[in-house]
Amino acid sequence: MSGAAAGGEGRSGNSLAGRWSGWKLLALGLLSASSVLAAAPAAQAMSREEKRHLGNQVLEMFDHAYSNYMEHAYPADELMPLTCRGRVRGQEPSRGDVDDALGKLVF
Repeated sequence: MSGAAAGGEGRSGNSLAGRWSGWKLLALGLLSASSVLAAAPAAQAMSREEKRHLGNQVLEMFDHAYSNYMEHAYPADELMPLTCRGRVRGQEPSRGDVDDALGKLVF
């Protein structure tokens, strides 16, 4: 029996050089991951006051958007921000300058 067939070192990937390169790759990966984690800023939770302040900002923005929709566009489907008037989809001709969510860009 040959050395490879008898369980000796052959091309099976168990050679010392193969194991050494595997360890080098593992060490390089761990070093890269640890350097990224060490360079990342520490995550800190928001204080109650900061959460309250941001929540109030969200409410103010929603109130602004909703009240302007009700004043300028209701009962239309949407408020066009530049003309400040409502737009009803399907009843007005399509505006060729708008790229909708499906990506149907018209030139």
